[in-house]
Amino acid sequence: MKRVYNFQNYIIGLLFICLFSACEKVIQLDVPDGDAKIVIEGIIVNESAAQVKVSRSLPYDEVLGDHLIDDAIVVLSTSYGATEQLKLKSPGIYQSRSILGLVGASYTLSVTVDEEEFVAESTMPRVTPIDTIYATYDPFPEVFDRPGDYRVDIDFSDDGEIENYYRLKGYVNRELLNDADAFLVFDDQLFNGFTFTIGMVANRFNLTDTVNYQLLSIDKDTYSYYTQLGDIIGGGSSSIPYNPQGNFSNDAVGYFSAQSSAISSIILEADED
Repeated sequence: MKRVYNFQNYIIGLLFICLFSACEKVIQLDVPDGDAKIVIEGIIVNESAAQVKVSRSLPYDEVLGDHLIDDAIVVLSTSYGATEQLKLKSPGIYQSRSILGLVGASYTLSVTVDEEEFVAESTMPRVTPIDTIYATYDPFPEVFDRPGDYRVDIDFSDDGEIENYYRLKGYVNRELLNDADAFLVFDDQLFNGFTFTIGMVANRFNLTDTVNYQLLSIDKDTYSYYTQLGDIIGGGSSSIPYNPQGNFSNDAVGYFSAQSSAISSIILEADED
């Protein structure tokens, strides 16, 4: 029988980040003015279209924010010979139509802005299935970001033959959990080849809630990017501001990631006597 490792026992050893969430803390950076950078965020998930956001960062002495770019040439090619130029779906957002995510396939993303090309590659890992999702009565509403009487966890079995990197996303009643524990990234160093238990430890849920967990298998470059971003957002060990190291050429900021996804859901219901 495979041993089960509980997330709470190893929370100190895990790295977690909150992406794209609202933050009240304002960080003042004492850095010189610099040229605007091209920022690219691209993801393709198994059985889904690729989505790529292209923008230009503003110099530090301008108003915070990004300029979305609507005239980029965005081309996605695959290891099985397919190539597609992505179409503009909404301001700054490009999406594939014919190419969908395929486990095991490698992808090359080329983004050209003002005749300068930026290229990144990523291979989609195997899907790591969720074995089970379950709720446990555990009421401490005054302690957690989202109060309630139940916590929700998942069990999954790690493939011990390869290094694995994961990201966990949670949703309640179709809304993304955007608190400080909502996005978790971690590797399998502590549980390689074993069954592992994990959940959104800062959240509790209520009866009638529908909770969805999405377990994403990511590559090492994406894991590294997310953990660096987490260090910046969370004010980690680095005291010098820096951009996370992505996988694009020509000094573009951002990342391109092929990710495989497993999703499981539960509706919290009272036990019948």
